[in-house]
Amino acid sequence: MLASAGCVIVNPHEVSVSASPVPVYVGSPKPYDRQDDYHSRIKHVLRQQAKVAKELEKRKWKEVVDEAGDWAEYTRTLNGYSELSRDPKRFRQCCGQLLTEIEQLRSAALQHNSAACERALRACDPLLDQLSRDQQAAPAAAPHDAPQSRKPQAP
Repeated sequence: MLASAGCVIVNPHEVSVSASPVPVYVGSPKPYDRQDDYHSRIKHVLRQQAKVAKELEKRKWKEVVDEAGDWAEYTRTLNGYSELSRDPKRFRQCCGQLLTEIEQLRSAALQHNSAACERALRACDPLLDQLSRDQQAAPAAAPHDAPQSRKPQAP
């Protein structure tokens, strides 16, 4: 694809247009890879815990509630990728438990209950560990054109 860049300068009495003398070639976009998106979604969920913990440490309750809401949203989105995990049923259960703990944390933050928030946040750790392990162990997609290895048969 061939593209060109330009600039338009508008003055009240004069309009000038200049274009780049060198054509710019733009390649096609990277093809969508659901597996890459899955890994990206897991990273979002993991990073969001740190954001919630940071706001909880500051006792900024509104921000804790907001960040926990984002965390729940990211987790729901991640749950939609369960078929890419090593064990989809277990993955969905883990996401469901994580959502329950996030909601507990969010409810405690609404009540400004730091002890309950801390308990809920700690309860998320093993669930996030499980999601992280699943990501690392998820099988890579095998190429369809891979040659089959054959062992020679004895006569």
